[in-house]
Amino acid sequence: MKKYMIIMSLLMAWTTSLLAENSTLPLTVTPGADGSVHLVSAVPAEVTGSVISKGFEYRLKGAGAWTTVSAAGAFEADIAVPVGTHEFRAFAEVSGQGTLYSRTNQVMVVGGYDNNAGIEYPIEIPFTRYSVIWGSISIGFPSPPYQWTNFKSEKVIVINSYEELQDYTTCIGGNYPEIDFSKHSLLLARSWAMNGINNIDIHLLKETAHTYTLNVSIYTNATAWAPPWLISIITPKINNGATITLNAQQTYGIF
Repeated sequence: MKKYMIIMSLLMAWTTSLLAENSTLPLTVTPGADGSVHLVSAVPAEVTGSVISKGFEYRLKGAGAWTTVSAAGAFEADIAVPVGTHEFRAFAEVSGQGTLYSRTNQVMVVGGYDNNAGIEYPIEIPFTRYSVIWGSISIGFPSPPYQWTNFKSEKVIVINSYEELQDYTTCIGGNYPEIDFSKHSLLLARSWAMNGINNIDIHLLKETAHTYTLNVSIYTNATAWAPPWLISIITPKINNGATITLNAQQTYGIF
Protein backbone atom coordinates (compact mmCIF):
# COMPACT_ATOMS: atom_id res chain seq x y z
CA MET A 1 0.00 0.00 0.00
CA LYS A 2 2.83 2.38 0.88
CA LYS A 3 4.53 1.61 -2.47
CA TYR A 4 1.23 2.29 -4.26
CA MET A 5 0.87 5.67 -2.52
CA ILE A 6 4.41 6.65 -3.51
CA ILE A 7 3.72 5.79 -7.15
CA MET A 8 0.45 7.73 -7.10
CA SER A 9 2.22 10.71 -5.51
CA LEU A 10 4.89 10.72 -8.23
CA LEU A 11 2.22 10.37 -10.94
CA MET A 12 0.25 13.30 -9.52
CA ALA A 13 3.40 15.44 -9.37
CA TRP A 14 4.19 14.57 -12.98
CA THR A 15 0.63 15.37 -14.07
CA THR A 16 0.72 18.70 -12.21
CA SER A 17 4.00 19.54 -13.94
CA LEU A 18 2.44 18.90 -17.35
CA LEU A 19 -0.57 21.04 -16.52
CA ALA A 20 1.66 23.87 -15.34
CA GLU A 21 3.57 23.71 -18.61
CA ASN A 22 0.82 23.85 -21.22
CA SER A 23 1.73 21.33 -23.92
CA THR A 24 -0.52 22.78 -26.61
CA LEU A 25 2.39 23.69 -28.87
CA PRO A 26 4.56 21.20 -30.75
CA LEU A 27 8.34 21.56 -30.69
CA THR A 28 11.10 20.10 -32.84
CA VAL A 29 14.72 20.62 -31.76
CA THR A 30 17.47 19.80 -34.27
CA PRO A 31 21.07 20.31 -33.10
CA GLY A 32 23.79 21.07 -35.65
CA ALA A 33 27.44 20.08 -35.62
CA ASP A 34 28.65 23.64 -34.98
CA GLY A 35 26.70 24.37 -31.81
CA SER A 36 23.67 25.72 -33.62
CA VAL A 37 20.18 24.48 -32.78
CA HIS A 38 17.20 24.74 -35.12
CA LEU A 39 13.85 25.15 -33.36
CA VAL A 40 10.47 24.73 -35.05
CA SER A 41 6.98 25.05 -33.61
CA ALA A 42 3.46 26.00 -34.72
CA VAL A 43 0.25 27.37 -33.27
CA PRO A 44 -2.42 24.69 -33.82
CA ALA A 45 -5.44 25.67 -35.88
CA GLU A 46 -7.79 24.91 -33.01
CA VAL A 47 -6.22 27.63 -30.88
CA THR A 48 -8.51 30.65 -31.02
CA GLY A 49 -7.48 34.23 -30.43
CA SER A 50 -4.80 36.42 -31.96
CA VAL A 51 -1.15 35.59 -31.47
CA ILE A 52 0.45 38.56 -29.69
CA SER A 53 3.98 37.18 -29.59
CA LYS A 54 5.73 33.86 -30.05
CA GLY A 55 9.18 32.38 -29.82
CA PHE A 56 11.38 30.01 -27.87
CA GLU A 57 13.07 29.83 -24.49
CA TYR A 58 16.20 27.89 -23.62
CA ARG A 59 18.59 27.41 -20.74
CA LEU A 60 21.41 25.15 -19.64
CA LYS A 61 19.93 22.22 -17.73
CA GLY A 62 19.70 23.08 -14.06
CA ALA A 63 19.99 26.83 -14.63
CA GLY A 64 17.24 29.05 -13.31
CA ALA A 65 16.61 31.78 -15.88
CA TRP A 66 15.38 31.17 -19.43
CA THR A 67 16.76 33.05 -22.43
CA THR A 68 14.05 34.18 -24.86
CA VAL A 69 14.34 34.28 -28.66
CA SER A 70 11.43 35.87 -30.52
CA ALA A 71 10.15 34.28 -33.71
CA ALA A 72 8.89 36.97 -36.08
CA GLY A 73 7.08 35.56 -39.09
CA ALA A 74 7.73 31.83 -39.36
CA PHE A 75 7.57 29.99 -36.03
CA GLU A 76 11.19 28.85 -36.10
CA ALA A 77 14.64 30.06 -35.04
CA ASP A 78 18.31 29.16 -35.19
CA ILE A 79 20.29 29.79 -32.03
CA ALA A 80 23.85 29.14 -30.88
CA VAL A 81 24.53 27.59 -27.47
CA PRO A 82 27.60 26.32 -25.59
CA VAL A 83 28.40 22.65 -25.12
CA GLY A 84 26.13 20.91 -22.64
CA THR A 85 22.62 19.63 -22.06
CA HIS A 86 20.04 22.33 -22.71
CA GLU A 87 16.31 22.66 -22.17
CA PHE A 88 14.16 24.17 -24.91
CA ARG A 89 10.50 25.11 -25.08
CA ALA A 90 8.24 27.07 -27.43
CA PHE A 91 5.74 29.70 -26.31
CA ALA A 92 2.93 31.73 -27.83
CA GLU A 93 1.06 34.54 -26.12
CA VAL A 94 -2.55 34.37 -27.34
CA SER A 95 -5.23 36.95 -26.63
CA GLY A 96 -7.84 35.62 -24.23
CA GLN A 97 -5.80 32.48 -23.46
CA GLY A 98 -2.57 33.71 -21.91
CA THR A 99 0.77 32.12 -22.79
CA LEU A 100 0.81 28.61 -24.25
CA TYR A 101 3.93 26.44 -24.02
CA SER A 102 5.28 23.27 -25.51
CA ARG A 103 6.67 20.50 -23.39
CA THR A 104 10.33 21.03 -22.52
CA ASN A 105 12.83 19.15 -24.70
CA GLN A 106 16.26 18.27 -23.36
CA VAL A 107 19.03 18.09 -25.96
CA MET A 108 22.76 17.47 -25.59
CA VAL A 109 24.74 19.96 -27.70
CA VAL A 110 28.24 18.65 -28.44
CA GLY A 111 29.51 21.20 -30.97
CA GLY A 112 29.14 24.45 -29.06
CA TYR A 113 31.27 27.50 -28.32
CA ASP A 114 34.30 25.65 -27.03
CA ASN A 115 34.51 23.32 -30.02
CA ASN A 116 36.36 25.80 -32.24
CA ALA A 117 39.99 25.30 -31.22
CA GLY A 118 42.50 26.00 -33.98
CA ILE A 119 40.45 28.69 -35.76
CA GLU A 120 42.22 32.03 -35.98
CA TYR A 121 39.96 35.01 -35.36
CA PRO A 122 38.96 37.57 -36.47
CA ILE A 123 37.77 36.38 -39.89
CA GLU A 124 36.54 38.88 -42.49
CA ILE A 125 33.14 37.76 -43.77
CA PRO A 126 32.27 38.39 -47.44
CA PHE A 127 28.95 40.00 -48.32
CA THR A 128 26.94 41.33 -51.23
CA ARG A 129 24.75 44.41 -51.37
CA TYR A 130 21.00 44.14 -51.16
CA SER A 131 19.25 46.32 -53.69
CA VAL A 132 16.23 47.40 -51.63
CA ILE A 133 18.20 50.43 -50.45
CA TRP A 134 18.98 53.28 -52.79
CA GLY A 135 22.71 52.95 -53.35
CA SER A 136 22.53 49.66 -51.41
CA ILE A 137 24.93 50.84 -48.69
CA SER A 138 24.71 54.58 -48.95
CA ILE A 139 22.38 57.36 -47.85
CA GLY A 140 19.61 55.91 -45.78
CA PHE A 141 16.28 56.31 -47.55
CA PRO A 142 14.78 53.30 -49.33
CA SER A 143 13.68 53.84 -52.87
CA PRO A 144 10.04 53.18 -53.83
CA PRO A 145 8.20 50.88 -53.53
CA TYR A 146 9.88 50.11 -50.18
CA GLN A 147 9.30 51.69 -46.79
CA TRP A 148 11.07 50.88 -43.52
CA THR A 149 9.11 50.28 -40.31
CA ASN A 150 10.00 49.26 -36.73
CA PHE A 151 13.67 49.91 -37.39
CA LYS A 152 15.73 51.10 -34.42
CA SER A 153 19.01 52.91 -35.00
CA GLU A 154 22.40 51.97 -33.58
CA LYS A 155 21.90 48.21 -33.79
CA VAL A 156 22.27 45.41 -36.33
CA ILE A 157 19.16 43.51 -37.39
CA VAL A 158 19.65 39.88 -38.49
CA ILE A 159 16.95 38.67 -40.89
CA ASN A 160 16.64 35.00 -41.83
CA SER A 161 13.29 34.85 -43.63
CA TYR A 162 11.00 36.96 -45.80
CA GLU A 163 8.52 36.98 -42.91
CA GLU A 164 11.13 38.65 -40.71
CA LEU A 165 11.98 41.10 -43.52
CA GLN A 166 8.34 42.15 -43.70
CA ASP A 167 8.50 43.09 -40.02
CA TYR A 168 10.93 45.88 -40.98
CA THR A 169 9.90 46.80 -44.52
CA THR A 170 6.76 47.34 -46.53
CA CYS A 171 6.85 46.52 -50.23
CA ILE A 172 4.13 48.40 -52.13
CA GLY A 173 3.29 47.12 -55.59
CA GLY A 174 6.59 45.30 -56.09
CA ASN A 175 8.58 42.22 -55.13
CA TYR A 176 11.49 41.87 -52.76
CA PRO A 177 14.79 40.99 -54.44
CA GLU A 178 15.36 37.26 -54.02
CA ILE A 179 17.45 35.92 -51.13
CA ASP A 180 18.12 32.24 -50.42
CA PHE A 181 17.55 32.33 -46.66
CA SER A 182 18.52 28.66 -46.33
CA LYS A 183 22.12 29.72 -47.03
CA HIS A 184 22.19 33.46 -46.36
CA SER A 185 21.17 36.16 -43.89
CA LEU A 186 20.31 39.81 -44.44
CA LEU A 187 21.90 42.36 -42.10
CA LEU A 188 20.40 45.83 -41.66
CA ALA A 189 21.89 48.75 -39.75
CA ARG A 190 21.33 52.49 -39.70
CA SER A 191 22.10 55.70 -37.88
CA TRP A 192 22.59 59.42 -38.63
CA ALA A 193 25.58 61.29 -40.04
CA MET A 194 26.88 64.54 -38.57
CA ASN A 195 27.27 66.08 -42.04
CA GLY A 196 26.68 65.19 -45.67
CA ILE A 197 27.98 61.77 -46.73
CA ASN A 198 30.68 61.19 -49.35
CA ASN A 199 31.16 57.47 -48.90
CA ILE A 200 30.55 54.55 -46.57
CA ASP A 201 32.99 51.67 -46.08
CA ILE A 202 31.87 48.37 -44.50
CA HIS A 203 33.72 45.40 -43.01
CA LEU A 204 32.08 42.46 -41.25
CA LEU A 205 34.37 40.55 -38.88
CA LYS A 206 33.71 37.26 -37.14
CA GLU A 207 35.41 37.70 -33.76
CA THR A 208 34.59 34.32 -32.19
CA ALA A 209 32.43 31.34 -33.12
CA HIS A 210 29.23 33.30 -32.48
CA THR A 211 30.15 36.98 -32.17
CA TYR A 212 30.61 39.51 -34.97
CA THR A 213 31.51 43.16 -35.42
CA LEU A 214 30.04 45.25 -38.23
CA ASN A 215 32.52 48.09 -38.82
CA VAL A 216 30.99 51.05 -40.66
CA SER A 217 33.20 54.01 -41.66
CA ILE A 218 31.22 57.09 -42.74
CA TYR A 219 33.20 59.73 -44.62
CA THR A 220 31.45 63.09 -44.45
CA ASN A 221 31.81 66.47 -46.16
CA ALA A 222 31.03 70.09 -45.32
CA THR A 223 27.37 69.87 -46.30
CA ALA A 224 25.23 71.05 -43.40
CA TRP A 225 22.43 68.58 -44.11
CA ALA A 226 22.99 65.52 -41.89
CA PRO A 227 21.20 62.57 -43.51
CA PRO A 228 20.55 59.12 -42.08
CA TRP A 229 22.59 56.25 -43.44
CA LEU A 230 21.33 52.74 -43.82
CA ILE A 231 23.11 49.61 -45.04
CA SER A 232 21.72 46.26 -46.14
CA ILE A 233 24.05 43.36 -46.93
CA ILE A 234 23.61 39.66 -47.68
CA THR A 235 26.01 37.40 -45.78
CA PRO A 236 26.59 33.69 -45.30
CA LYS A 237 24.05 32.28 -42.84
CA ILE A 238 24.24 33.83 -39.37
CA ASN A 239 22.13 32.34 -36.59
CA ASN A 240 19.61 34.56 -34.81
CA GLY A 241 21.36 33.86 -31.53
CA ALA A 242 24.65 35.38 -32.70
CA THR A 243 25.80 38.69 -31.23
CA ILE A 244 26.64 41.42 -33.76
CA THR A 245 28.13 44.69 -32.51
CA LEU A 246 27.78 47.83 -34.63
CA ASN A 247 30.96 49.93 -34.65
CA ALA A 248 30.20 53.11 -36.61
CA GLN A 249 32.90 55.78 -37.01
CA GLN A 250 32.49 59.14 -38.80
CA THR A 251 35.44 60.89 -40.45
CA TYR A 252 35.49 64.22 -42.23
CA GLY A 253 37.13 64.06 -45.66
CA ILE A 254 36.73 62.91 -49.27
CA PHE A 255 37.45 59.21 -49.82
